[in-house]
Amino acid sequence: MRIDHTVLPGVGKLHVLTTRAGRAVGVIRHHGDRRELIVYSADADTVGTSVLLTPEEATGLGELLGGGGVAGRIARLDHHSSGIVTLQLILGPDAPPQNLVEATSHVPGDAAVVAVVRDGQLINDPVAAGPGRDGDLVIIVGTMTDALAVMDALHAGTG
Repeated sequence: MRIDHTVLPGVGKLHVLTTRAGRAVGVIRHHGDRRELIVYSADADTVGTSVLLTPEEATGLGELLGGGGVAGRIARLDHHSSGIVTLQLILGPDAPPQNLVEATSHVPGDAAVVAVVRDGQLINDPVAAGPGRDGDLVIIVGTMTDALAVMDALHAGTG
């Protein structure tokens, strides 16, 4: 299996998975929320068909394919890695005014914000989530000490 990534200026990013059998399937992550599933013809240079997916449809397809999403990957990481924890923090009205990655960039160590749940929707790119908002559920992964330092920085709202 091989996965190639190509930036498509003005469009987004193309990810193409080529199987051991030589078949290619791609996903275009358009700027914004749109995803496009591409199935290439047998020659791998010609698009056989493509399907434009809503964010919910893309998530559903990922679940059907066994992706498990961020929560599934975190659960597997937590289960298999000694010393790694997952912490959740609900932001209050003093949420950082910048994106959550910038707000915690000064915190040393091996922990990071990996996802945000906002209005019941999982945002698995904390930069794309934009500024933290009152009520956001922030998911932090790392060593206990470092994850607590990230949590403290977000809770303080100081960035």
